[in-house]
Amino acid sequence: EDDLLTIFTKTSHNRKYEISELSDDRSSATFSFVSYTGADNTPVTANYALYPYDAEATISGNVITTTIATEQSYVKNSTNLSYALMVAKSDNTTFTFSNAGALIRFKISKIVPDSFTLQSITLTSTANKLSGEVTIDTSADCKAVVSSAGSNSVTLANIDTAIPDAGLSFYVSLPATSFDTDDLTATITFKEGVKEFVLPAFELAQGKIKTVSYSIA
Repeated sequence: EDDLLTIFTKTSHNRKYEISELSDDRSSATFSFVSYTGADNTPVTANYALYPYDAEATISGNVITTTIATEQSYVKNSTNLSYALMVAKSDNTTFTFSNAGALIRFKISKIVPDSFTLQSITLTSTANKLSGEVTIDTSADCKAVVSSAGSNSVTLANIDTAIPDAGLSFYVSLPATSFDTDDLTATITFKEGVKEFVLPAFELAQGKIKTVSYSIA
């Protein structure tokens, strides 16, 4: 509820809408007009939507330009998916969204009785761009592609959360990417120290969640 999304009515006319009502099963939402940014330009040939809202997002033909945040914020007691890009194209006012990226879920637990307070998780790739400006072609696979000027890292920040014995899950939004062995490094920062490990090769598929389990020893 109260989430914001972008709808393009012109190529440089980015309108902001707010979710006003959710269905009981939370599979659909109704939105109402809030305000708009940008200037009128050439009308688009269909209706295009982007979630989450980005005041700087633009559209050219079928291609939306937005960003995957390099620093993402953790929300306590909630799964913050507001960084997970979604797009939709429609010839009316009903939009069916497609995931443009993917998620890594870190399931962190501990096998020692000590107290650990997690502060941040940083992912760094030697070969892949993980965040920054992305383009999303809604006429093709709706896949978020990071520009060559993007960053090779992304950080889930502002965590400051104690890890209970049962563990907790933390989500990081990324582009769909294939990682080779020794390509992706996870740096997990606790108040008590820093843990770092290299992930094995894996495919982070578009619209999917990859779970990585880590036990503090």
